Amino acid sequence: MIDAETFLKSYDSDSNPVIESVNESNAESDNENAQKCLHSALRILNAAAQSCRSLEDKLEKKGFDRRTAEKTVTDLKKIGFLNDEAFAENIVDKCLKKHSGIIAVRHELLRKGIEGAIAENLISETIRQDLFRKSAFELAETVIARNPEANRETRLKKFWSAAKRKGHNFETANEAAREMF
Repeated sequence: MIDAETFLKSYDSDSNPVIESVNESNAESDNENAQKCLHSALRILNAAAQSCRSLEDKLEKKGFDRRTAEKTVTDLKKIGFLNDEAFAENIVDKCLKKHSGIIAVRHELLRKGIEGAIAENLISETIRQDLFRKSAFELAETVIARNPEANRETRLKKFWSAAKRKGHNFETANEAAREMF
């Protein structure tokens, strides 16, 4: 991820083709306001990756009008600073590393502002690759490893509690429970 401060300091808006293209496309709106919106967007992105929708919302909360925020986000998408698909893939990867299930992943994608079609396509691909099943089995292994002296019933109870907290659906969790316990 590019450092916004470095980007803003090292590229003069009068000589940078990226900034110039953003400025040209925002010509009908107030150029100074568009420039401030771009700077705010880059600072927000420097702090943390964002979805297009969440960045638009944050820019509006900072006082920029909807049209300017949308135009800035569109321009940032064109030059490759925003990519909802890649952002969503990173969210799914992080969730799977935490042994999360389909319910938790879907909730996290929606919470982060990923639109429904992108989220559902990514979830479908994750199901096709059997990654939610793998996540449930890894969760079961973790429960077993953390409770080596516990009896089967106690470990099973702990697994079901963890599976529910981690957002696994019943079918996947039940399959892992039957095979692992």
